[in-house]
Amino acid sequence: MLLIVSLLTACEPHKQPIHSDSASTHQKDISTIQLLAPPQNSQEIAELLQLANEPDSLDIALDKLQRLSNESPSPLKEEAAFRRVELLLKNHYPNALADTNLLLQEYPNHALAAYAHFWIALWWKSQEIETDIALSPTTEQSDMILAELTQTLQHPRLTRELADQALALGRTESLNAGHEYTINWYLAAAHIDITHQDEWLRAIAANLSLDQLLSLQQSAIISPQKDAMIYSHFARLQLMSGHIENLQRLSAVLSDNAPYLPVTQKIKRWASGNTQDIYIGVLLPLTGTYAHFGKQALNGIRLAMSEQKQGNLHLYIKDTGDGIDAAIAAYKSLNEQGVDWIIGPLLSKHTGALLPYLKKNIPIISLSKQNNLAGASPALFVHNTAKNTQAVFMAQNSINQGMQRMAVIHGNSQSETNEADAFADEFTRLGGEITSNIALNENNLDQRDVLNDLREKSDDEALLEELLSDLALFSPELNLEVHMPAGIDGLYIATSGKQVSELAGQLAYVDIRNIPMLGSSRWMDGHLLDDRGRNLSSARFIQNKTNYQDISNFLEEYREIWGQGQPKKLFVIAYDSTRIATLLGSRLGLHGHSAMQAMHDSEGFPNKSGHVYFDKFGVGNKTFKIFKIKRGKLVPSS
Repeated sequence: MLLIVSLLTACEPHKQPIHSDSASTHQKDISTIQLLAPPQNSQEIAELLQLANEPDSLDIALDKLQRLSNESPSPLKEEAAFRRVELLLKNHYPNALADTNLLLQEYPNHALAAYAHFWIALWWKSQEIETDIALSPTTEQSDMILAELTQTLQHPRLTRELADQALALGRTESLNAGHEYTINWYLAAAHIDITHQDEWLRAIAANLSLDQLLSLQQSAIISPQKDAMIYSHFARLQLMSGHIENLQRLSAVLSDNAPYLPVTQKIKRWASGNTQDIYIGVLLPLTGTYAHFGKQALNGIRLAMSEQKQGNLHLYIKDTGDGIDAAIAAYKSLNEQGVDWIIGPLLSKHTGALLPYLKKNIPIISLSKQNNLAGASPALFVHNTAKNTQAVFMAQNSINQGMQRMAVIHGNSQSETNEADAFADEFTRLGGEITSNIALNENNLDQRDVLNDLREKSDDEALLEELLSDLALFSPELNLEVHMPAGIDGLYIATSGKQVSELAGQLAYVDIRNIPMLGSSRWMDGHLLDDRGRNLSSARFIQNKTNYQDISNFLEEYREIWGQGQPKKLFVIAYDSTRIATLLGSRLGLHGHSAMQAMHDSEGFPNKSGHVYFDKFGVGNKTFKIFKIKRGKLVPSS
């Protein structure tokens, strides 16, 4: 038996690394930055660190490290001092923080100094165990964590592994920290994390008021010369929100300080406030089975149109009803009226029916849930927050976390199957491997047989054969069953929260543990916390809900017309789609082919329903917020 355990343990390094937090950043993300390799411990220090992990030996190891830091020559002296404070912080000794700060003052550029800042951040994080009693996050604590992580990323001796760890922790803490700490963190992260640099810069722009941006410029923290993208993202947000006065003020400042920069010229053009006539056609089911949803979307379109304070905006509304022929006739009628843009159709069957008739010079933003329709015509763009769109986002996010082998589980409905396929298709397109894609038996509460099969299919066959050969060599007389570690980096589960909660315990039963379980907002059915998250600590999922209280006067305007409550998702998607059309068509004066090119702008469009970027096929890729379960509650993850 000891032999088997030894052999199984030897298998572990061959597995792909499993990242339990979806916020972690894969090494390739920062490969273009020249970062150092991690420092290696001397043999004597390594032995003392190992001793510290043994029962009742921590104080002995600390005493020996203290003696080495006092009596040894350099560089052993400094190394011992830094490793000593690492253990003090990790084990919550009373003077740990003070000792570490004194050491950093004495050796600010040591190879382990960047690590010391990270150890302090972890120390602050660990204080949450004692102080996080209130329901809301402790902002001051997140401030301290981000301050140390910012110094970690800015340190001249930053290593690749440390950057990965700091970015992972900082993503989560930036959700709770104060404004000043958050902006400094975003700037440091954008400098290091090249792959996600645009995401960090957009986050900076979204968290700044104009006065704050100008204050950062005056303090020389940012400048239009070296941070043009921050100014561009900020200006685009103001343009999308209709805050022309902010654009004009920013344009005036840039014209004085950097008149010849391309970003200055672009913002100056946007700030002119000039608008052109735009003719927008609308294709929605206003009668028949789906009339209720069509009217929701139409209300969103009308609110977006009412916010445009300048220009002549013309709206042509056509009812598609339930039938295919009515949708085709409505589209042809809009063509005859000479519209520049079309919002709709809402139904996928109507969008599909229009494909043979679409004009190449009239961009059409469909609200269909079927993203695969978009590639059939260069004029067609699909914009939604559907489960399939969320699945694509989670697949991209998984690859970014370094996951390479995933299994997929889904329910029996067509919607659940489509969502699972959307994740699998995107994950494999990006170079990952799907080991299993299985449907649950809806008539059977006990899914352990299916999950056991899934687990066995994840085995590394070559490694298993090697292990069996070794067993046969050393134990030819024994008939032993080999139980391999689960060979997957994560699970994507396309089913209800109730079923996910039930599956979590069964997954643990078949020994699929501590592996990230990923899902969409389909999990948000009120049952996800049935087991208080006991078996869902590694779950990461999308909660597709926006806090409209934080978005300018949107909720106030909505309630002024429609009373109390929250706007429906379809209302917001239609609203956002109309704002994109009016931005490009009226404010920027783009039509036809130029408008369609602008729809593919890599900068994307900041919206109430989330930032959207339309890929080369015309599919609107969304950025969603990811949540996790902590102490029986849903909290942001990244």
